[in-house]
Amino acid sequence: MGMKATKELFLEKTIEVVARVGMENLRTKMVADAAGFSEATMFRFFRDKDEMLCETFLEVDRRVSEVFLACFKPEKFENTTCKEALFEIWKKIFSYLLENPNETLYLIRFRYSALYSSEIRSKRKAYDGSLNKAYEYLTDLNAAGVGTYQGFLTNYAFEMTLCFAEKIVTGRIQLTEDMKLRLWNAIFASTEFFCK
Repeated sequence: MGMKATKELFLEKTIEVVARVGMENLRTKMVADAAGFSEATMFRFFRDKDEMLCETFLEVDRRVSEVFLACFKPEKFENTTCKEALFEIWKKIFSYLLENPNETLYLIRFRYSALYSSEIRSKRKAYDGSLNKAYEYLTDLNAAGVGTYQGFLTNYAFEMTLCFAEKIVTGRIQLTEDMKLRLWNAIFASTEFFCK
C-alpha cells in the first residue's frame, strides 16, 4: 500500500471510529487498530490527533462539495424554475447525507467541537466554491439579488439539513415522505426570496 493510500485509509477509519464512539471518546490507538497499523505509522501522516481530525473533516467536506458541484450541468436545468433547481440540489445533498451515515455523524460532531475554528472554516471547499456556485446559478435562474446574506442562508440551509439527517441516521426521527416534504418546505421558506 502506497503512502497516499495509507493516509486515505487513516482518514476513512477516523470517520468510522468517530461515528461509532464520538469525538470526545476517540483515542488514536482506536484509529490505528481499525486501519491495521501502529500508532507510530499513523503519526508519520499527522502531527497529532487534532490534525488528523481536522484533515478528516476537510476530506468529508470535500466529498460533500463534489456532490454540490455535480449538480451544475447547464443542460440539466434547462427550462426549469429556480425552486425546482434548488429542490434538486437540496435533494442530492440530503440523499448523500442519508446514504453516508458515518460522514453525516462525523460532520455534525466535528462542527460542534472546539476544533471547528475560523481557520478550519476558511479552508472548507464548500464555501470556497460549490455553495457560492449554487447562488450564482440560482441568480442566473432569475433569483433575486444574493446580497450580504449569501453565506448565512447557505449555512443555515445546510445546517438544518445536516441536523435532520443526523436525527434520521441515529434513529431519533423516522424518515417518511411527509417528513421529507416538511423539511424541504422549511428549507425553501428560508431561501425563497432568491426565487421570483
